[in-house]
Amino acid sequence: MPHPVVFQILTIIALVFASPVAPAQESDKYEQAILKLRKGHDRDEALQAQEFLRSSGKDAFPTLLKYLYSTEPAAGFTYPRAVETKEGQPYQPTLGDAVFLLMQDAIEGNRPRGFRQFYVITWEKIEQWLSEHADLSLEEMQIAAARESMQLIEQKKPFDQESMYQMALDHIQQRIAELSK
Repeated sequence: MPHPVVFQILTIIALVFASPVAPAQESDKYEQAILKLRKGHDRDEALQAQEFLRSSGKDAFPTLLKYLYSTEPAAGFTYPRAVETKEGQPYQPTLGDAVFLLMQDAIEGNRPRGFRQFYVITWEKIEQWLSEHADLSLEEMQIAAARESMQLIEQKKPFDQESMYQMALDHIQQRIAELSK
């Protein structure tokens, strides 16, 4: 039997190499992907990074949140919703915009423009909402957000079959049904 100190060292080495990816390394992957969304990076590389972050789901959220308030310019295609400022100038999305949209889309999906007023995940609420729902899986977060969104829509009564509110309610009910399968 090896000396106790040697045994401890060998045990530590075995544990380090036995873990597939240390959490810090995983976080570094998300960070590297986020940095590829900056303005001036190769479009294909940035799109791959964006897809990696999307496919990482909730696991990427802690690293994405670190960049939520970044004002560093992002590639324009990373935030396709806003095309110009109030002054009519081309909108320059920030890295914060891009990571916000990634998290919002992961939880609520991309809605038709007329229904976006019923998003639950907003700039003002994202950190608090994620904190309150941290113990849920991504799928459970999606259902919770859809139900909360439905409540927002229902507050806008009265409904008729032609109203935008009824169409938005139908859209959210369909999303809940799809997520609940």
